[in-house]
Amino acid sequence: MRFAGNVVMDCLLCEDTGWVCENHPDQPFAGPHACRCGGAGMPCPKCNPSNQDKPPRLPKGFEPARLPAPSPGGRGFRRRRRVNGHSR
Repeated sequence: MRFAGNVVMDCLLCEDTGWVCENHPDQPFAGPHACRCGGAGMPCPKCNPSNQDKPPRLPKGFEPARLPAPSPGGRGFRRRRRVNGHSR
């Protein structure tokens, strides 16, 4: 356990968020000292390791993207238009 200012932190690498910058893994992905490069985040190798059997802990407040509802056709793709009796 370490102290950073008035806050007690278990992991200074990610500042207890569980995520670091993918391009700069020595910097936290979120928070006041977050990397500002705009790269993607990745699980912190120290406190949020993951593998095929154990997925990483998700960030607090994370909401997965919602996909649009399938089209009324049911298959999720458009039918090809026929021109002069032939499919394009």
